[in-house]
Order: sequence, then C-alpha cells, then structure tokens
Amino acid sequence: MNALARQMLKILEDTPLKSMSIHLLNKQCEETGLDIEMVKAEDLAVLISRLEKILPFFIGGRTNMVIEQFRNLEKGGIRDE
Repeated sequence: MNALARQMLKILEDTPLKSMSIHLLNKQCEETGLDIEMVKAEDLAVLISRLEKILPFFIGGRTNMVIEQFRNLEKGGIRDE
C-alpha cells in the first residue's frame, strides 16, 4: 500500500469504522477500477465522490471531517510515513 493509501486508511480508522476501514477502502477502489496499492492524488476526486454518499451510513456526522481530510490529501498534504 502506498503512502497515500496508508494516509486514507489512517483517516478512516480514526472513525467508528476502525478495522472495517480497510474493507470499505478496498471495496471503493475496486468499484472505481482503482488499485489500492497505487492510488494517486488525482484518483481522490472519484473516491471522495463515492465516500460522500456512503460514509454517512457508517459514521454519520463525522463524514464531513473525513471528506475534508481527504480533500487535504488531494491538495498534496501527503506525509510519507
């Protein structure tokens, strides 16, 4: 998993999704034709669009916070850990 995917996973794991985050992220990548191992910043717009629709079912009001963090990643706020 590349640095961007790890960052996305960390953001999701900090929500009530916890360990389910990897499954949700894998599924969304799969359904959009993306490889989670090679996600790029330019792929985030597609993932954000999908996540805005499904995350409210899982994390309710925390969705906006997660989406904002993903948008920051999209703008280049990626830290390689």
